Amino acid sequence: MAVAAAAAIEHVGLPEGQFALAQAAIYLSLAPKSDSAKKAIGAAREHVREHGAKPPPPYLQSAGYNAAARLGRGVGYDYPHDRPGHLSDQELAPEGVEGERFYAPDEAEAALRERLEQIRRARGRR
Repeated sequence: MAVAAAAAIEHVGLPEGQFALAQAAIYLSLAPKSDSAKKAIGAAREHVREHGAKPPPPYLQSAGYNAAARLGRGVGYDYPHDRPGHLSDQELAPEGVEGERFYAPDEAEAALRERLEQIRRARGRR
């Protein structure tokens, strides 16, 4: 929202751009506030400090160069958009991090909490 308002000022200028600025200010001031993302980043960083950084599974690693397939990179990725509900059972976390939970939606993020619970139920990972 803020970037769009800034782009409007850059491309349209004032005085017309003032409406985009006002809408952005109103939207952002009324939007629910949460620091869950900040807490998740902190928890993930702490996990890496304690346990070290782990590479993603090979099927998530870059396959954008010739030798990648021989190394198993990008091979076997289960494209979730081809699945019912656009959800794959394939593990996306690095080995040894599968059960960790870094993000915990708070009361301002009810829709995100519900989606996360749906995903966990569908994967059998309550």
